[in-house]
Amino acid sequence: MLSLFPFSFWRECETIRGPGRSPGGNFMATAPTGIPVVVQKAYELSIWLIRKVENFPRSYRFSVGDRLVQGILDLLLRLVDAAYSRDKFRILSEVNGMLNRLRFLLRLAKDLNLLTVDSYGHAAERVEEIGRMVGGWRKASAGAAGCARWSAPSRRARRRGRTFEREFTRGLGTRPPGTPGACGSGYLRNSRW
Repeated sequence: MLSLFPFSFWRECETIRGPGRSPGGNFMATAPTGIPVVVQKAYELSIWLIRKVENFPRSYRFSVGDRLVQGILDLLLRLVDAAYSRDKFRILSEVNGMLNRLRFLLRLAKDLNLLTVDSYGHAAERVEEIGRMVGGWRKASAGAAGCARWSAPSRRARRRGRTFEREFTRGLGTRPPGTPGACGSGYLRNSRW
């Protein structure tokens, strides 16, 4: 009996991806729609970087290479944590620090001739793009929190005689939970001037 396995496989691929598309193509485009784009970009960068580190010389593969791989995987997992967390601002602040460390490790790999200038340029562009997305996400999550950040009164508030306690800006609360004006207490969030 003749097996139709390869032909049935191609037929299934054509129904999923359209006619003429190979099954060995880029599966990145079929990402779940529930995850943020920045997580998908970090995932693609991690695959690219892990493949590059495999080609490092043995003397650097287990020092610089391991640090690069560990850094990009930690970054990816923290972005996944942020996607499913309520406290996005704190996690995204950590991600900013991870991105800075990754930038320096990539630069070190380029200076040690572990990455070509073109590969370094590609990685730097991707890290920069992820950094911009994380910054925007961080800014949006701070504004969406609706919490009060205590700061010194502005010049306008001082002229009007407003006290330090009444002056606040939108952002992350700096007072401990449960105290008047803390995030989520509703003390300043719902008040009107």
